[in-house]
Amino acid sequence: MTTQGAPPASPCPPQPVACVTLGRQVWWLVSAAADDPDLAAGVAPDGLLAADEAARLAALKIAKRRRDWLLGRATAKALLQAWLAQEIVAPSAANLIIQSETTGVPTPWLDDGRGRAPLPVSLSISHCDGHALCALIDRRGAGTTVTLGADMEKVEPRAWSFVADYFTPGEVAQVQQATDADRDAVVTAVWSAKEAVLKAVQLGLSVDTRAVDINLGGRPPSHDWQPLSVGWDARLAQPPDAALTGLWRQRGPYILTLARLDRP
Repeated sequence: MTTQGAPPASPCPPQPVACVTLGRQVWWLVSAAADDPDLAAGVAPDGLLAADEAARLAALKIAKRRRDWLLGRATAKALLQAWLAQEIVAPSAANLIIQSETTGVPTPWLDDGRGRAPLPVSLSISHCDGHALCALIDRRGAGTTVTLGADMEKVEPRAWSFVADYFTPGEVAQVQQATDADRDAVVTAVWSAKEAVLKAVQLGLSVDTRAVDINLGGRPPSHDWQPLSVGWDARLAQPPDAALTGLWRQRGPYILTLARLDRP
Protein backbone atom coordinates (compact mmCIF):
# COMPACT_ATOMS: atom_id res chain seq x y z
CA MET A 1 0.00 0.00 0.00
CA THR A 2 1.46 3.33 -1.02
CA THR A 3 0.35 6.89 -1.44
CA GLN A 4 2.18 7.22 -4.72
CA GLY A 5 2.45 4.85 -7.63
CA ALA A 6 2.84 4.58 -11.37
CA PRO A 7 0.78 7.11 -13.33
CA PRO A 8 -2.71 5.68 -14.02
CA ALA A 9 -3.58 4.73 -17.58
CA SER A 10 -6.35 7.34 -17.49
CA PRO A 11 -5.17 10.50 -15.73
CA CYS A 12 -7.15 11.84 -12.82
CA PRO A 13 -9.41 14.77 -13.57
CA PRO A 14 -8.42 18.17 -12.20
CA GLN A 15 -9.27 19.15 -8.65
CA PRO A 16 -11.53 19.06 -6.71
CA VAL A 17 -11.81 15.37 -7.66
CA ALA A 18 -8.55 13.67 -6.67
CA CYS A 19 -6.99 10.22 -6.64
CA VAL A 20 -4.80 8.29 -4.21
CA THR A 21 -3.37 4.78 -4.36
CA LEU A 22 -4.66 2.20 -1.90
CA GLY A 23 -3.51 -0.97 -3.63
CA ARG A 24 -5.27 0.53 -6.64
CA GLN A 25 -6.63 3.94 -7.50
CA VAL A 26 -9.20 5.47 -5.16
CA TRP A 27 -11.12 8.53 -6.36
CA TRP A 28 -12.27 10.97 -3.67
CA LEU A 29 -14.03 14.30 -3.35
CA VAL A 30 -14.92 16.62 -0.46
CA SER A 31 -17.61 19.28 -0.80
CA ALA A 32 -19.35 21.73 1.53
CA ALA A 33 -23.06 22.55 1.69
CA ALA A 34 -22.17 26.21 2.20
CA ASP A 35 -20.87 26.35 -1.37
CA ASP A 36 -24.37 25.81 -2.81
CA PRO A 37 -27.39 27.74 -1.44
CA ASP A 38 -29.81 24.98 -2.49
CA LEU A 39 -27.85 22.24 -0.78
CA ALA A 40 -27.42 24.39 2.33
CA ALA A 41 -31.21 24.78 2.44
CA GLY A 42 -31.84 21.07 1.89
CA VAL A 43 -33.34 21.71 -1.55
CA ALA A 44 -32.35 19.53 -4.50
CA PRO A 45 -30.92 21.52 -7.43
CA ASP A 46 -32.71 20.93 -10.72
CA GLY A 47 -31.61 17.75 -12.47
CA LEU A 48 -29.80 16.23 -9.49
CA LEU A 49 -32.14 13.46 -8.36
CA ALA A 50 -33.98 10.58 -10.00
CA ALA A 51 -37.68 10.27 -9.16
CA ASP A 52 -37.21 7.66 -6.41
CA GLU A 53 -34.40 9.69 -4.88
CA ALA A 54 -36.64 12.77 -4.83
CA ALA A 55 -39.25 10.71 -3.01
CA ARG A 56 -36.64 9.62 -0.49
CA LEU A 57 -35.64 13.24 0.13
CA ALA A 58 -39.28 14.26 0.61
CA ALA A 59 -39.62 11.60 3.31
CA LEU A 60 -36.78 13.10 5.37
CA LYS A 61 -38.34 15.54 7.84
CA ILE A 62 -35.32 16.55 9.95
CA ALA A 63 -33.53 19.50 8.33
CA LYS A 64 -29.99 18.35 9.13
CA ARG A 65 -30.72 14.86 7.85
CA ARG A 66 -32.09 16.34 4.59
CA ARG A 67 -29.01 18.53 4.12
CA ASP A 68 -26.56 15.74 4.86
CA TRP A 69 -28.32 13.20 2.65
CA LEU A 70 -28.63 15.65 -0.23
CA LEU A 71 -25.02 16.86 0.03
CA GLY A 72 -23.83 13.25 0.07
CA ARG A 73 -25.80 12.44 -3.08
CA ALA A 74 -24.61 15.56 -4.89
CA THR A 75 -20.97 14.88 -3.99
CA ALA A 76 -21.17 11.19 -4.88
CA LYS A 77 -22.76 11.92 -8.25
CA ALA A 78 -20.10 14.49 -9.11
CA LEU A 79 -17.46 11.92 -8.25
CA LEU A 80 -19.17 9.20 -10.30
CA GLN A 81 -19.50 11.53 -13.29
CA ALA A 82 -15.75 12.25 -13.19
CA TRP A 83 -14.94 8.54 -12.92
CA LEU A 84 -17.31 7.58 -15.74
CA ALA A 85 -15.89 10.31 -17.99
CA GLN A 86 -12.77 8.16 -18.41
CA GLU A 87 -14.74 5.70 -20.56
CA ILE A 88 -18.03 7.27 -21.68
CA VAL A 89 -19.68 10.65 -21.97
CA ALA A 90 -20.57 11.41 -18.36
CA PRO A 91 -24.30 10.90 -17.78
CA SER A 92 -26.53 13.50 -16.20
CA ALA A 93 -26.78 13.40 -12.41
CA ALA A 94 -30.41 12.23 -12.57
CA ASN A 95 -29.31 9.16 -14.56
CA LEU A 96 -27.08 8.11 -11.68
CA ILE A 97 -29.10 6.54 -8.88
CA ILE A 98 -27.58 5.82 -5.47
CA GLN A 99 -29.58 3.28 -3.51
CA SER A 100 -29.01 2.48 0.15
CA GLU A 101 -28.87 -1.22 0.96
CA THR A 102 -30.32 -2.59 4.21
CA THR A 103 -26.76 -2.44 5.60
CA GLY A 104 -26.64 1.27 4.80
CA VAL A 105 -24.10 0.74 2.02
CA PRO A 106 -24.66 3.14 -0.92
CA THR A 107 -24.88 1.29 -4.24
CA PRO A 108 -24.63 3.35 -7.47
CA TRP A 109 -26.62 2.48 -10.59
CA LEU A 110 -26.60 3.93 -14.09
CA ASP A 111 -29.86 4.37 -16.02
CA ASP A 112 -29.01 4.48 -19.74
CA GLY A 113 -32.62 4.87 -20.82
CA ARG A 114 -33.06 1.12 -21.36
CA GLY A 115 -32.87 0.15 -17.71
CA ARG A 116 -30.69 0.37 -14.65
CA ALA A 117 -27.41 -1.46 -14.19
CA PRO A 118 -25.12 -1.40 -11.15
CA LEU A 119 -21.77 0.34 -11.59
CA PRO A 120 -18.68 -1.80 -10.90
CA VAL A 121 -17.44 0.29 -7.99
CA SER A 122 -17.50 0.30 -4.23
CA LEU A 123 -18.73 3.70 -3.05
CA SER A 124 -18.58 5.21 0.43
CA ILE A 125 -20.12 8.46 1.73
CA SER A 126 -19.37 10.31 4.98
CA HIS A 127 -20.96 13.45 6.42
CA CYS A 128 -19.34 15.85 8.87
CA ASP A 129 -20.03 19.41 9.96
CA GLY A 130 -21.79 20.49 6.75
CA HIS A 131 -19.28 18.65 4.54
CA ALA A 132 -19.35 15.36 2.64
CA LEU A 133 -16.50 13.02 1.73
CA CYS A 134 -17.18 10.51 -1.04
CA ALA A 135 -14.73 7.90 -2.30
CA LEU A 136 -14.90 5.05 -4.79
CA ILE A 137 -12.74 2.20 -5.99
CA ASP A 138 -13.14 0.23 -9.24
CA ARG A 139 -13.90 -3.42 -8.42
CA ARG A 140 -13.02 -4.76 -11.87
CA GLY A 141 -10.03 -7.04 -12.26
CA ALA A 142 -9.08 -7.03 -8.58
CA GLY A 143 -9.10 -10.83 -8.25
CA THR A 144 -10.80 -10.41 -4.87
CA THR A 145 -14.02 -8.93 -3.54
CA VAL A 146 -13.12 -5.32 -2.78
CA THR A 147 -15.10 -2.94 -0.58
CA LEU A 148 -14.17 0.58 0.44
CA GLY A 149 -14.97 2.62 3.54
CA ALA A 150 -14.43 6.37 3.89
CA ASP A 151 -14.87 8.63 6.89
CA MET A 152 -14.46 12.31 7.73
CA GLU A 153 -14.30 13.71 11.26
CA LYS A 154 -13.62 17.15 12.71
CA VAL A 155 -10.58 17.48 14.97
CA GLU A 156 -11.84 18.58 18.37
CA PRO A 157 -11.17 17.70 22.01
CA ARG A 158 -12.70 14.44 23.21
CA ALA A 159 -12.95 13.35 26.83
CA TRP A 160 -10.50 10.75 28.11
CA SER A 161 -13.52 8.57 28.94
CA PHE A 162 -14.21 8.36 25.19
CA VAL A 163 -10.73 6.95 24.54
CA ALA A 164 -10.96 4.56 27.51
CA ASP A 165 -14.37 3.24 26.45
CA TYR A 166 -13.85 2.80 22.70
CA PHE A 167 -10.11 2.34 22.06
CA THR A 168 -7.93 -0.77 22.33
CA PRO A 169 -4.89 -0.77 24.63
CA GLY A 170 -2.61 -0.19 21.64
CA GLU A 171 -4.68 2.79 20.50
CA VAL A 172 -4.72 4.20 24.04
CA ALA A 173 -0.91 3.98 24.06
CA GLN A 174 -0.72 5.95 20.80
CA VAL A 175 -2.85 8.71 22.30
CA GLN A 176 -0.69 8.80 25.42
CA GLN A 177 2.48 9.05 23.32
CA ALA A 178 1.16 11.88 21.12
CA THR A 179 2.34 15.42 21.73
CA ASP A 180 -0.08 17.88 23.27
CA ALA A 181 -0.34 19.62 19.89
CA ASP A 182 -1.18 16.38 18.05
CA ARG A 183 -3.30 14.55 20.61
CA ASP A 184 -6.74 15.67 19.44
CA ALA A 185 -5.85 14.85 15.82
CA VAL A 186 -4.53 11.40 16.81
CA VAL A 187 -7.71 10.58 18.74
CA THR A 188 -9.79 11.79 15.80
CA ALA A 189 -7.73 9.80 13.29
CA VAL A 190 -8.01 6.56 15.25
CA TRP A 191 -11.76 6.98 15.63
CA SER A 192 -12.24 7.95 11.99
CA ALA A 193 -10.19 4.97 10.81
CA LYS A 194 -12.35 2.65 12.92
CA GLU A 195 -15.45 4.09 11.25
CA ALA A 196 -13.93 3.64 7.79
CA VAL A 197 -12.99 0.02 8.53
CA LEU A 198 -16.45 -0.77 9.89
CA LYS A 199 -17.95 0.70 6.72
CA ALA A 200 -15.63 -1.42 4.58
CA VAL A 201 -16.72 -4.60 6.37
CA GLN A 202 -20.34 -3.38 6.17
CA LEU A 203 -21.01 -3.67 9.89
CA GLY A 204 -21.02 -0.03 10.97
CA LEU A 205 -21.27 0.60 14.70
CA SER A 206 -23.20 -2.63 15.24
CA VAL A 207 -20.05 -4.18 16.74
CA ASP A 208 -17.72 -3.16 19.56
CA THR A 209 -15.28 -0.59 18.15
CA ARG A 210 -12.49 -2.38 20.04
CA ALA A 211 -12.85 -5.24 17.57
CA VAL A 212 -10.75 -2.99 15.29
CA ASP A 213 -7.20 -1.99 16.24
CA ILE A 214 -5.74 1.00 14.38
CA ASN A 215 -2.01 1.70 14.26
CA LEU A 216 -1.01 5.09 12.86
CA GLY A 217 2.63 4.01 12.87
CA GLY A 218 3.76 6.84 15.13
CA ARG A 219 3.25 9.33 12.32
CA PRO A 220 2.08 12.85 13.19
CA PRO A 221 -0.86 14.37 11.32
CA SER A 222 -0.01 15.35 7.76
CA HIS A 223 -1.81 17.02 4.87
CA ASP A 224 -0.49 14.20 2.66
CA TRP A 225 -2.05 10.75 2.62
CA GLN A 226 -0.11 8.27 4.76
CA PRO A 227 -0.63 4.60 5.57
CA LEU A 228 -2.15 3.08 8.67
CA SER A 229 -2.36 -0.57 9.64
CA VAL A 230 -5.46 -2.43 10.82
CA GLY A 231 -5.83 -5.36 13.16
CA TRP A 232 -9.14 -6.99 13.99
CA ASP A 233 -10.62 -9.88 15.91
CA ALA A 234 -13.32 -12.50 15.35
CA ARG A 235 -16.12 -10.03 16.05
CA LEU A 236 -15.68 -8.68 12.51
CA ALA A 237 -16.47 -12.16 11.14
CA GLN A 238 -13.88 -11.92 8.37
CA PRO A 239 -12.08 -14.93 6.82
CA PRO A 240 -8.48 -15.40 7.97
CA ASP A 241 -7.11 -14.51 4.52
CA ALA A 242 -9.02 -11.21 4.32
CA ALA A 243 -6.86 -8.10 4.17
CA LEU A 244 -7.59 -4.62 5.52
CA THR A 245 -5.46 -1.62 4.57
CA GLY A 246 -5.94 2.08 5.16
CA LEU A 247 -4.83 5.66 4.63
CA TRP A 248 -5.33 8.87 6.59
CA ARG A 249 -4.63 12.56 6.25
CA GLN A 250 -5.60 15.92 7.66
CA ARG A 251 -7.47 18.44 5.50
CA GLY A 252 -7.94 21.75 7.27
CA PRO A 253 -9.70 21.04 10.59
CA TYR A 254 -10.80 17.58 9.44
CA ILE A 255 -9.34 14.07 9.34
CA LEU A 256 -10.08 11.92 6.28
CA THR A 257 -9.64 8.14 6.34
CA LEU A 258 -9.99 5.37 3.77
CA ALA A 259 -10.13 1.63 4.40
CA ARG A 260 -10.00 -1.16 1.81
CA LEU A 261 -11.17 -4.72 2.49
CA ASP A 262 -10.09 -7.57 0.20
CA ARG A 263 -11.84 -10.92 0.55
CA PRO A 264 -10.94 -13.93 -1.60
